[in-house]
Amino acid sequence: MMVYIHLLAIGTYAKLLYSAVQSESSEMNIFGNTVANRPYLWRLIVLFLLMTQLLGCRDDSQDELVTKPAPWWSTQEPDARVGMDEFYGADCAITRVSSHNGAPAAEVIFKVPYQLLSSCKESGTEALVFDGEYLIFSICHMRIGAGSCVNARFRTADFVHWQEEIGITWIKGEQYEAWRRLGSTSTKADAVKKIIKRQ
Repeated sequence: MMVYIHLLAIGTYAKLLYSAVQSESSEMNIFGNTVANRPYLWRLIVLFLLMTQLLGCRDDSQDELVTKPAPWWSTQEPDARVGMDEFYGADCAITRVSSHNGAPAAEVIFKVPYQLLSSCKESGTEALVFDGEYLIFSICHMRIGAGSCVNARFRTADFVHWQEEIGITWIKGEQYEAWRRLGSTSTKADAVKKIIKRQ
C-alpha cells in the first residue's frame, strides 16, 4: 500500500515539473536563463527531489507486518506428553510440539493411511495416549454410505517407526494384542503384547 502511495506522489510531482518545463517551450535550455529568471522552477525542482528522498527513507516495516493466526494447538491441552514434548491428535494425524530455544515448533509426525471410500475420525475421548512405552493412536474408519465404524490402532516407541494392530492372538491360553509393522502385508505379527484384564 505504501509503495503505491509513494509512486503516486512521485508521479504527481513529475507531472507538475513536466508541465512547468513545457510552459517554457520557447526556451530550449531550461538550465539556462529560463530557470535562473524564474525562481519557482527551482523551488519546484528542489521540492520534488526532497519529497522523493523523504518518501524513499520512510520506514514501511510496520505497514508490512502481518499478524499470523495462533496455531490451532496453542489453545488446547495436549493429548499426551512424553518428556518435554507435547502431542496432539486431530484430523487423523499426530502433531508433535517441541521447544527449540524457548520457541515451540510443531511437526506432523504421523498421518493415518488413507482407505478407499472411507473417512477417518479419532476414536473415543482418549484417542491419543502414552502408556509409558508406546504412543498409541486410536481411530475409526467410517465407510461411506455404510455408517459403520472400523476401529484401528497405531503405535510407536520412537516416533519414527510405526506399527498397526492386526487383531488378537492366543498364546498358551492367554490373549495378546498382535501388532505388525505399518506397511507390511505379512499375516504374522511383528510384536505382541499381553492383554491384562482389569479386575
